[in-house]
Parts: sequence; C-alpha cells; structure tokens
Amino acid sequence: RRLKDRQRYASMTPDQRQVYNAKRREQYHRQSESSRIKRRERERTRYHSLSNNAAKERNARRARLERERYQRLTPEELESKNRKRRERAALARQKKEAAAAAAASAVAASSIAPAPDEAPPSVALKEEQPAVQEETEESGAATTEEKSEPVISV
Repeated sequence: RRLKDRQRYASMTPDQRQVYNAKRREQYHRQSESSRIKRRERERTRYHSLSNNAAKERNARRARLERERYQRLTPEELESKNRKRRERAALARQKKEAAAAAAASAVAASSIAPAPDEAPPSVALKEEQPAVQEETEESGAATTEEKSEPVISV
C-alpha cells in the first residue's frame, strides 16, 4: 500500500501535490490529541523497527536527496538558507548564554550566606586583589595596547 501511495504521489503534477499536501495539513490540524499520540507512537515504532542495514540505506538515501536539493538551490535561495541558519545558531547561542547566566545567578544566590568558619567572598576578593594588581602592572604595556584597539568582527 505504501509503495502504491508513493508511486501515486510521485506521478502527481506540482499543482496536484499542492492540493494534496494542503488537504493533509488540514487533516493533521483537525486531529485530536489522542489520535496524534497514537500516530506518533506508530511512527516511532516503525522508525525504530528497521534493521541496521535498512536504517543505513534510509539515511544514505535521505542524505543523497538533501545533497541534491542543496545543489539545485539558486544563489539567492542559498544565501537565504545560510542567513536563516546563522540566525538560528545565534539565537541558540543566546539561549545557551542566558541559561548559563541564569544558572550562575542561581548558584550565586544560593551561596549568599557563607558558613560561619568561611570568610565572606568580598573579604576573600580583597585579599587576592593585590596579587592580581601586581601581575597587571608587570604586563601593563601589552594589556593597554590590546585594550585600546577596537575589535571588529564580521
């Protein structure tokens, strides 16, 4: 049955495919939550029931098709695709940095009250600062030049 469906879909004109896909999308959005869960479970079972060789063949076929799609892109489509990929990567980086900052602030908030036998963090920092100050004075010429140059990233 799947083979017959695939052949029918492959023989459709682009207009027929557009209509068919629109109907499928509409049908998908009309599903109830329980039928959606059942469908996902069927798909998961089918996906994971492939033998090792069949899975490798499927992945190789998908990779080949994706390479062919990529090679058929016009320069404008390629630029758009790469721009969107860079935007997604930048957004993911921002989310990761925000999560790290939130985790760091949570750790800092939980360590506000130090144990009685420990010195408060501000006292510990003041004790360590002279050593850091001496190090910066030794390498002062190099660091001031590095800081004064503007960094331009492209």
